[in-house]
Amino acid sequence: MPAVPGLASPIKALAVAQFGMEEGTESTIPDREFGLVVGEPAEFRFFGSATRKNDAIGSLIEEPDLEELSPMEVNLPATEGVGQLVPVSLETVVTETGVLQLWCGLSDLGHFVPHCGF
Repeated sequence: MPAVPGLASPIKALAVAQFGMEEGTESTIPDREFGLVVGEPAEFRFFGSATRKNDAIGSLIEEPDLEELSPMEVNLPATEGVGQLVPVSLETVVTETGVLQLWCGLSDLGHFVPHCGF
């Protein structure tokens, strides 16, 4: 849908954690790759829902019944290659103490290599 002045753009959200994930579990988000620009900040907007309990990790959500939470900003540090677009995949970790972590990993290496977390 094209941008229309005065109308909010539709939001598409990606489920990064499934309701009821147990402490000590982790999951790589399947079939999704993102691009981060080396040395530049990237903002991730987070949403939650008290009613959407059946969305699997990796599901694309287009319905508006989401509540926006605080955003997070991450910066892929650069010693070289500033401005280069790097393909990353995301991995969700629920720690033993119940803290939700989201990791960006380099996905062009054929396997997940955690590189930055938030």
